[in-house]
Formats: sequence, structure tokens, C-alpha cells
Amino acid sequence: MSRFARGNEVFFANPAVDIRYYLKGSQLKQLKLFKRKVWIADEHLTVYTPLSLPHKEKSDIAINLDPFYSTWQLKRLVRHVDRKRLVFFAGNPWDLPLLEEMKSSACTVYHCSDNFPALFSGDFAKQVVERERKVISLADVVITVSDSLYEKCLRLNSNTFLVRHGVDERFFYKGNAGIDCPADLSGVKGPRIGYIGSVDQLIDYPLLMKVIPALKDCSFVFIGTVDGMYKDKLNELLKNKNCFYLGEKNWQELPQYLFNFDVCIIPWVQNDFVCGCPLKQVEYLAAGKQTVVTKIFFDKSLAPGIMLSGDEDAFIGNIKRALANLPDAALSEKLSGLVTGWGWDAKTEEYSNIIEKTIELKQRMKSNRS
Repeated sequence: MSRFARGNEVFFANPAVDIRYYLKGSQLKQLKLFKRKVWIADEHLTVYTPLSLPHKEKSDIAINLDPFYSTWQLKRLVRHVDRKRLVFFAGNPWDLPLLEEMKSSACTVYHCSDNFPALFSGDFAKQVVERERKVISLADVVITVSDSLYEKCLRLNSNTFLVRHGVDERFFYKGNAGIDCPADLSGVKGPRIGYIGSVDQLIDYPLLMKVIPALKDCSFVFIGTVDGMYKDKLNELLKNKNCFYLGEKNWQELPQYLFNFDVCIIPWVQNDFVCGCPLKQVEYLAAGKQTVVTKIFFDKSLAPGIMLSGDEDAFIGNIKRALANLPDAALSEKLSGLVTGWGWDAKTEEYSNIIEKTIELKQRMKSNRS
């Protein structure tokens, strides 16, 4: 969206945050409740964090009303925008009420990046399946990130396209340019095994509880947001003296940390939720880092940079093999080359072409009806 903001006015909505997150926090966090809207003037980009209703996990009423509450907030955000000039992106099935509200826009886009129904179970999973089916059918265009998601969406919407994940150009391998090591990472001895991303239900904690103690000469570094429900799991990992959590970082800072890792890991549980190539996988490779993963989805064209691990022994062995390859500038350059064409500038052009053609088609069909 920052690329689109170079020539357009862009409104970006973060995932909604429970108001209790602010009210039960420190005074500094409470002040953030009133600073949830940020305008980045240089990019014509407005970033907004909507609120979600409290007690969603306990109340059916709250969980059913929450999408409409989010819709109300986001409608107010774009109330001054001419709908005929608005391109609306929906990021998950939860956005159905908002997508219905924005149907009069120039173009509505459903960006299908994961298999969302697989994240839930029981009756709620059935609701998500039905909601996603409606979102796919209702959107003017559907953009997917993997073959399996493309095939699923194409069955419901013929105007479906495959555009794989992009990566910001600042992540690409810098060769021998020399990247300064951040202060909080410089005190962590190498070799450094790094993970950047959310610490949540996707992490395979039992796997890491075996891998980290088995590689005492390595330092395992975690950077990212911690889901409150998994804080205890992270604390268990941190009991290992060779495990470190460096907190959340601004997105612009991440390449500096990534360039100073030796090997990167994606220790996720195996499920049907992640059906697209994880964005962090592309960022790791762009930085020229060998990447050790569990049996998760990955784009076959990236196979030379991915070390697939079926169990903890394979995961440990792959980390050892990756470290044995270091240092190797030629290998890093080769890995970065795997995703050379995946930069966001190129991806934005793909998106723009698809959206422009969809708007033309929509206008032509409207003219034919009249």
C-alpha cells in the first residue's frame, strides 16, 4: 500500500484491537488509544487501528456485532472519499459487512493470502467458510498468493488472479556493503538463528523446546509481536540461556536485524491455514539467508533456499548443515537471486494492471445494462 500511496491517497486499516489492550496497559499505552490514526504525509498514507468489541471470546452477541462495529469505524474513515474513485481491499472473510457496504466503489478486491477457515473449528469454522464464500463471490476481483488458493477462489469467482507475495527492495542482499549490527543484537553471540514474526498459535513450541537446548552453541533470536495467550510458551523458551526475545521492531528496522542473522527459521506447526508462501520466507531469501522450515507450504521455485524438516532431528540437522555452509557470499547472492523479480515495485504493477482491467470491465458491463 505504501507503493500505491506514491500516486494515490491510501487508507490502511490495521487489525482491530480490543479496547482493553489500551485501558489495562501503562499510561503510555492508554494515550495510544487517542493516537490510532496516523497520517504519513510523504506517502499520502493514513494508517488507522480500529477498535474491536470486548469479550468477543465469551459473547455470541459481541462476536456477531463486531464486524458491523468495525464497518462503522472504517466508513467514517473514508466518509469524504468519492466512492466512484475508491478501490477497496478486503483482507479476510471477517470483512464481509464492509465489502457489502463498499460494493458501489470503483473496484472491490479480496486479497486471499491464507486459508482462513482452517484457523478455526466447530460451528464458527462453518460460519467463516460461508462468510469467505460470500466474500469471494461478491468481490469484483480476487487476488490470491498460491496455486491452491487460486483454484479455490476461481471456482467461485471467474475474475481471480494469482500474484505471489512481494518483498520490499530494502531486504535484498547487500553483498559486502557492511550492515551495522543493532545494539541489542550485537550483545548476542553468534552463530545467530533468527525468527522474525508473530509469536502465536502457529509456532511449534514442543519442537523448539527440543531444538534450542540441543544447539547450545547457537543463539536463537525472536523478534515480533507476542500473542498474550502464548506469552507463557515464550517464557518457557527463554529459560534456555541461548534463547533471546528482542521485542517488537519497526518494520523499517527489520532488514538490519535480518542481515545480522546467520540462519533463519520458520518453526510453524503443520496445518492447512498457511496455503501461501509465507512473506517472511521471501524476506529471508531476499536477504540471502538459508531458511530452515517445518513441513509448511513453500513455492517450489524457492526450493534451493529452503531446508525442509519433518521432525526435530531433521530441524537440528538442517541448522547444522546451514551453518557449515557459512560464510559463502556466492550462496547468499544465489539465494537472493531466487526472488529477484518479487520486489514490491513489480508486484504493484501487477496489481494495478489487474485492477484497471477490472474497472474497465465493470464500467463496460454497466454501460451494456443501461
